[in-house]
Amino acid sequence: MSAHTVSSELDSLRSDVSKLRSDLAGLAEALLKAGKHEAGAAREKLEEEVSKRLDSLREKAATVRDAGQTAIETIENQIEERPFISMLVAFAVGLVFGKLVDRR
Repeated sequence: MSAHTVSSELDSLRSDVSKLRSDLAGLAEALLKAGKHEAGAAREKLEEEVSKRLDSLREKAATVRDAGQTAIETIENQIEERPFISMLVAFAVGLVFGKLVDRR
């Protein structure tokens, strides 16, 4: 092989390496953009799901709060209607609780 052929082959090889670098840089940039897009889409989907679950939790909390309020009102009404029986029940519960604690 002559020196001229080796030199032209070397130049050709350098040119190919340069093109390869350029192609890899373009590919890396395209992958980065695609990754950002996918990450953004995943984040939006996650935010939407979190929002739905928070709304559901708020609704359930409101339902439980309303049920608790209704129970409190019912108990208050029963105490007002039957104060003597309510005192006896409270006394009995206190005695039972006292016995349970005393045994330990």
